[in-house]
Amino acid sequence: MARSRSSPDVQPESAPPSSTFRSVKKECRPAVQSSFLPSSRRTLTRVIGKARETAGRRASPPSFSRCATYYHMPIVQSNRGPQAARRTRTGEAVRPAHAEGDGSRTGCPQGGGSMKTIRGNGVGGPGWMARREVLKAGGFGALGLVLAAATRNGASAEDAVPSLANIKANLSALKYGEFNPNYVAAWPLTIARAKGYFENVGLADVELILSDSYIPGLIGGSLDLAHGDTSSFLSAAEKSGTPIKVVSILRQSEWWIMGVRKGIEKPEDLKGARISGGSLDGRNTWVQKEIVRRLGLDPEKDVQFVPSSGGSDNRMAALINGTLDAASVFPRHRAGIEDAGGKFIYEQLTAAPQEAIGAMGAWLEKNEKTAYAWALAELRARQWLFDPAHKDEAYAIVRKFGYDVPPSFEAQYEVELQQLSPDGGFESAAVMDTFLTQLGESGEVPAGIDWRKHMELKYVWAAQEALGLPKRPASL
Repeated sequence: MARSRSSPDVQPESAPPSSTFRSVKKECRPAVQSSFLPSSRRTLTRVIGKARETAGRRASPPSFSRCATYYHMPIVQSNRGPQAARRTRTGEAVRPAHAEGDGSRTGCPQGGGSMKTIRGNGVGGPGWMARREVLKAGGFGALGLVLAAATRNGASAEDAVPSLANIKANLSALKYGEFNPNYVAAWPLTIARAKGYFENVGLADVELILSDSYIPGLIGGSLDLAHGDTSSFLSAAEKSGTPIKVVSILRQSEWWIMGVRKGIEKPEDLKGARISGGSLDGRNTWVQKEIVRRLGLDPEKDVQFVPSSGGSDNRMAALINGTLDAASVFPRHRAGIEDAGGKFIYEQLTAAPQEAIGAMGAWLEKNEKTAYAWALAELRARQWLFDPAHKDEAYAIVRKFGYDVPPSFEAQYEVELQQLSPDGGFESAAVMDTFLTQLGESGEVPAGIDWRKHMELKYVWAAQEALGLPKRPASL
């Protein structure tokens, strides 16, 4: 199964509500204007809410009946408390009509949906372009020419690393960009905050800012670290020459699943079938074609691939109503598909370092102690999360931070953890080579990309050593 966000699917997502709101503005601005990047004056409206747990105040979510209309996601979180906002389908962040937030698209099965920006114009600047289209167009080239002269590459990932026994960050506050509004993506961060791991290393204020424009945010300095697609970081760095560095892997695996409607029992029944993975040029479609091949059919002759919008939840609905014969879906869709008489005709967990945490090389050089401190605190949180004894508390923590996680999602605990990296690393350089070869075939990264020069794993490796974990990957 392909990536949970960029494809443009989102894993079970639920955004934190908050009880008190005030509006401020946050700019994620690149260093120079560019016709193929979002405007340098892109303004992200953030509706900030501070939890008033001691006063016992917790807002109840409003109800919206039209699933296709609203997306509910956290625009900001910080150590000061959960903060939330609502984003319309056009990608415009707006203040909620009420002082309450909502955990997901209300009324939609298990959340889901896309944050892809599709509106015509940004605030005070040129037209927007979807992130994938920016990268395919070689969009960061001009920006890279400017920045390459002004910044230096970070140190080699093979450099010696210091002991982290008494590491303290040189910064007390850190801005963290997040492109995915689901609770799983934020799990390590919320745990590190709740358990005091960030405070222990001197990071008193870690602020989460939800934005699709996390790469311009890093480049322009509005963000310090960001979680996003591995392909986006690598492609932007490769095409522009800008020293964007991958410092950790968050999701190291992906589910390859083909769900089918009622009446399809065996691969031969798929001949002539209408299959969708979302956009025709995305990784989901590439994965579905590979599944067709593994089922013994020719994806170019025996079946028809059709585009679809609205993410994996919409594809599940299309299977149930018979509009599609087969589609790319997630483990959480099994019950709905099987209840309608369909099934998963193919499912496999595949090694794929699909989502990463990135930073600018210049920021890492200037704030090396903060980078080491962040890695140690964040990996401590992941290790804690992976202990089954902490399952109930782990869900309680994300709910405390405002994420609306239905009890039924708890059955997905092990499934979700199977996709996450427990230590910030990935299986091996060979796995990354294979993954990026596949992305090159689907056009998401330049063919033959030299990914090693865009990796800076010394922070993760030092944290792994400090926590008594094996070095992973063992080498690049």
